[in-house]
Amino acid sequence: MLKNCLLLAGSILGLAICATDTTAATDIGTDSPSRMSSAQSYPEPGTTYLTYRDGIGYQVNYIAPNGEAWLWYPGIAEGIAEEWRLGRSGSMDMICWRHPQGSDTELGRDFQCNSLKLARSGIVARLPGDPYKLSTGQVPYTREACSAPKEFRFDRSGHGC
Repeated sequence: MLKNCLLLAGSILGLAICATDTTAATDIGTDSPSRMSSAQSYPEPGTTYLTYRDGIGYQVNYIAPNGEAWLWYPGIAEGIAEEWRLGRSGSMDMICWRHPQGSDTELGRDFQCNSLKLARSGIVARLPGDPYKLSTGQVPYTREACSAPKEFRFDRSGHGC
């Protein structure tokens, strides 16, 4: 179960947009013009994204410019190191993820790819940069699946577990 959740979470959370201002959050909630625009430009490195999926809850993912990423997954007390890249399968754009050598996760060392369209559909909000310092491998606290960090601005009544 964790393997499948991490694969889906990784494919959903590799959403990034370059930015240097780490103070302003962008609301890209359900069907907003901002969400649609951001989803179309995904992925661009240097952004932390909040996504939501039924059965998983909220996930936070920082995408670094060098093909690395870190996942703040519900119920886990440390950041999960990932690697990401874009690919294609026939005419379909894909986002591919793997957990590097020495990782404790079950995703594996081979890249696992999912539809980029599916990944884009889970975007809830974004923050520029790495405001939670996930690239250190640490998380600020252990989150529950239905708890989104307060710094993300979005219509919280439109999402939930």
